[in-house]
Amino acid sequence: MSKGEVAASIIVSVVLTLGLVYFVVPILMPTPVQPGTIRQIQKQTSNTQAVCFDTQTTWAEIPGMNLTIGVLGNSRLWVTMECPFHLEISSGTTAGTFWVYNVSLTVVGVAEYNTTIVYETPTTSTDLSIIPTPMTLSLEVPSVSAGTTYTIVGRWISLYTRTGSNALKATSGIYRMSRTLSVWEISL
Repeated sequence: MSKGEVAASIIVSVVLTLGLVYFVVPILMPTPVQPGTIRQIQKQTSNTQAVCFDTQTTWAEIPGMNLTIGVLGNSRLWVTMECPFHLEISSGTTAGTFWVYNVSLTVVGVAEYNTTIVYETPTTSTDLSIIPTPMTLSLEVPSVSAGTTYTIVGRWISLYTRTGSNALKATSGIYRMSRTLSVWEISL
């Protein structure tokens, strides 16, 4: 083999080696996630339409949403549920009526958050639409275990009306709502 052929062979070997190191290896071995990195790992949106309540039934139970996720590494979970809703009152209502919502966000067997929202009707109307500011519930689960599956449930437990402090006000209407459950993984 001549000196030129040897030199060419060496150059080809160097180029192939560099290509392997800089292009192939990074693809096969991705860069590790840096501590503190936040990434969304799952999201689900559902819509509830035309849930009616009448003068006999002053509450409506809204089905919960489930997200089941598997955790791959040491991390924390940050869960949110966004709940914009729309309420149409078909039979009329009066100022001073309170609409009461009970909401829960749960990571089954790990953590639970409950809250109650009270919204007061501002005006008198025979066809009233109420759109309160969309609310977000948040729940943090620290130090989740790798390889573990967690079930997350977001739920509107009940909806009812009241006048004064205790009395229920029987009013018919239609309840519409959309919910989004989102889960972020925060690497440790």
